[in-house]
Amino acid sequence: MNIRAPALGRFGPDHRIRKRAEYRCILAIGARVTTPHFVFVLALRPPDAACHVARLGLVVTKKVGCAVVRNRYKRLAREAFRSWGQGLPGDAEVVVIARPPRAELSLTDVLGEWDKARARVQTSLEKLRQRARSQVPLAKRP
Repeated sequence: MNIRAPALGRFGPDHRIRKRAEYRCILAIGARVTTPHFVFVLALRPPDAACHVARLGLVVTKKVGCAVVRNRYKRLAREAFRSWGQGLPGDAEVVVIARPPRAELSLTDVLGEWDKARARVQTSLEKLRQRARSQVPLAKRP
């Protein structure tokens, strides 16, 4: 029996949005924050969800480039989310849509761009939270 310890820096299943239905729901109801190379679509998980960490989903289409370029974008986004996503609330779900590149991106470029968008992301999440609090559940409506 081969038991391996989880590798440091792994992006495990509890940190990822994996199902198509989850993507569709987030893209339909989420708040959008745009940057030059990325679009963040933000949503909040229901309070009864089992997972208590911010989750990331990636959308990188063929418009971005060939498979090598798309995979590089995904690696950069996952690595940036590892450090950048620590400040997000545990019920946050973030879908990052990559835009076609104008130039070659490095990790420092991505982190800089995401740090500039952090305040707008936090504001959008707070607005979503306030909207969720103000809505009366169907069972409690008169």
